[in-house]
Amino acid sequence: QLETSQRPRKATLERVAQRAKVSKALVTFHFKSKTGLLIAVLDHQESIFEKGWDEILARKDISTSEKLLKALEYDVGFASKHRNFVVVWHAYWGEPKTSALYRKSIHPRDERYERNVTELLNTLVKEGRYRDIDVPAVERGINAMVFGIWRDSHLSHSRDDYKNGRQAVWVYLHKLFRNIINAAVTTKKLIIVGLNVHLEYAIVIPAMFIRVLWGVTAQPWASPTHWNRGAGD
Repeated sequence: QLETSQRPRKATLERVAQRAKVSKALVTFHFKSKTGLLIAVLDHQESIFEKGWDEILARKDISTSEKLLKALEYDVGFASKHRNFVVVWHAYWGEPKTSALYRKSIHPRDERYERNVTELLNTLVKEGRYRDIDVPAVERGINAMVFGIWRDSHLSHSRDDYKNGRQAVWVYLHKLFRNIINAAVTTKKLIIVGLNVHLEYAIVIPAMFIRVLWGVTAQPWASPTHWNRGAGD
C-alpha cells in the first residue's frame, strides 16, 4: 500500500518484495503482474469499505431513515478512519493508467452504493408521502457532498472532520425529509429547529458543493461516491 500511495506507476513487484521482505518469485506468483498488484490493492480497500456498508444495509432493527443516516455517517467517517486509503485512491485517480484501472475494476461497485442510496431515498419518499422530491437529484447532491467531505478531510486532517461532515449530511437531509429525518436525528440528541442551524453547518454544505464542483471539473474520471463516494471528500 505504501508503494501505491506514492506513485502507482513506479510501483514494481521487486520493490514490493523488498518492502515485504519476501522473494520476488513469491510476489509474482501471488499477483501475477504489476497490474494484478494494483488491482489487488484497490480490491482490498474496497472490500473493507463494502463490508461495513453492507452490514448497515442488512440491518432489520432500524428504520429506513436511520439506515440512510448510518450508511452516510459510515461513508463520511471512513475518510477519517482510513486516511491512508484515501491517499491511495487519490494516487490512483491522479494518473491516467491507474485512474482507468480504477474505473474498470472499482467504479461499478461505487455505482452500486449510489443505487443503494437511491433505493433508500425512494423508500423515504413513499413512507413520508412526500411530493415534488427529485430523488435522482437528491442522490447526486448527497454524492457530491460526501465526495467534498472526503476531499476536505484528505486536505485538512482535522480532528473534527467526521463531526462536521456528519452534521452537514444531517442538515441537508433534514431540510428535504423533515418529518422522517427529524425523528432519527432527535434520537441522536441533535435537535434542529426550522432554520436555526449553527452557522458552522450552514457554511459547510455550500462549501462542500463548491469543492466537489472544482474536483469533478478538474478530474472528470473521479467517482463522487467515495469518496463517495457518498456518501465522497
